[in-house]
Amino acid sequence: MRKIMILDDEEDIALLFKEGLEIMGFYNVAVYNDPIKALYEIKSNTYDVILIDIVMPNMNGLEFYTNLKKMEKESVSKVCFFSAGEFSEDKIRNMFPNLEIKKQF
Repeated sequence: MRKIMILDDEEDIALLFKEGLEIMGFYNVAVYNDPIKALYEIKSNTYDVILIDIVMPNMNGLEFYTNLKKMEKESVSKVCFFSAGEFSEDKIRNMFPNLEIKKQF
């Protein structure tokens, strides 16, 4: 069974994602609203997929991903970024020039 982490500072949005995934048959879904707590939890768990909000206070999703890559030495989980706010694709490309960006609308 796939383990999925959802990281979003908006609790209601994160729970909406969780409910949707559970309806689709994913039962091992962890929800975090604080990136620091999520990084701590990753130390003791492995996730197949991590859904990350880009715009969050204290640590944005890209900073979270940078820290995640440092922690996961062998392989980084598959990651999907999302945001309800505005965030420049140029900023993402500047931080991660080799990142493959797939847009889904």
